[in-house]
Amino acid sequence: AVSEFEDEYISTGAPFTIDLGSFGGLTRRLGSTIVLSEIRSIWTELAPIAEEHNGTIMKSIGDSLFMYFENVSDGIIATRAMYDAVVARWRAKVALACDGASPEDWCAARDDDDERDRFFNTMSSGGAYGETILIVPDGRLVDAIGAAVNNAFFAGEEEAEHGETIIDEGALQSLLVEAGQTPGVFCSGTSLSVPWTAGDFGIDRIVTREYFGFAFCYYTICFDAACELDP
Repeated sequence: AVSEFEDEYISTGAPFTIDLGSFGGLTRRLGSTIVLSEIRSIWTELAPIAEEHNGTIMKSIGDSLFMYFENVSDGIIATRAMYDAVVARWRAKVALACDGASPEDWCAARDDDDERDRFFNTMSSGGAYGETILIVPDGRLVDAIGAAVNNAFFAGEEEAEHGETIIDEGALQSLLVEAGQTPGVFCSGTSLSVPWTAGDFGIDRIVTREYFGFAFCYYTICFDAACELDP
């Protein structure tokens, strides 16, 4: 019975989550109806990006979107494209709001933090790789359960900052295989350098993040040499 369950419901893949920034603050300032309507519009815009990169959107949870990919590289490329889309959407909204505004208006002296008070202008993402239990009623993937899922949410919601993508150990090892690199141990005090060819999958380099004296590690994906975030 156990083996039959595993054959039917357990799969090895890459759960990813994205988390929009400023959800709590925007809800307090603008109200839940406006904010949730905005989130639904954003999800509608981002959904095709996941599909274009072989991903499945399983569900949304407040300001988070939960997805599943067969390959880690697809998840990284898709979530980065989603981030770029969120930033472009924010800039278009600011331009529309401030078109023709007087110099004395809010538009004249605003900065990113001011704009974050009015618009969703950033997101973070987290990914993992490993065995997961897939929930597929009526042939449609709607949820997943497992350690990899927990890791993806931890990386994307608890650890990643504005614009960051963070992945777990399983995702790193799988990504290295995809890139033709040799998997290895990079979560130690003596080996922090992750071998990577700049440009593969749009990634410049990978930075180790250690926890509790290298009891476990996660990894920040850098899309340029300085690992700068935009905005």
